[in-house]
Amino acid sequence: MNIAADTIPSEGLEVTIDLDASWATQAAAHALEIEPTSLSGVVRVRRIADMLKVQGFVRASAARACERCGEQVELVIEATDIELNYIPADPNRGSGELRLGESDLDVGWYEHGALELSQVLSEALALELPTRVVCLDTDSCDQRVAQLLAQAAPGVETSPFASLRDLF
Repeated sequence: MNIAADTIPSEGLEVTIDLDASWATQAAAHALEIEPTSLSGVVRVRRIADMLKVQGFVRASAARACERCGEQVELVIEATDIELNYIPADPNRGSGELRLGESDLDVGWYEHGALELSQVLSEALALELPTRVVCLDTDSCDQRVAQLLAQAAPGVETSPFASLRDLF
């Protein structure tokens, strides 16, 4: 969903995010790496001179596999305090090296006078993703992992470095 910067009213533009908005569902699927089962939120886009300020919240969930035991878990991502700033991309910056100062790290860019809101949503969700998707009940997860390891054929080395032993 493109929002033209010059069409944003002075009080801002409020956009509702839900599963019915295909652009939002696609953005969430990109961030979660799977189609979301629920998606809700609201963002407000305000223009301050050339800067676009995006504030709001979003909640998304999806069924994902635990990265330890493989069981299905409900991954819930909540970005409750989205606050992102965007300035127009400089068409004269070229393709050379770009050095960013600390104050530039909280700023994104929009091009051709329009902000791509799907990128904003995808970024907001991606920033909240856990480093690993795992079961909330670690004791049960540990038991399933132990069972999986016990089911390995007897005498088969489970160390990821076992194949290196024969090289030396």
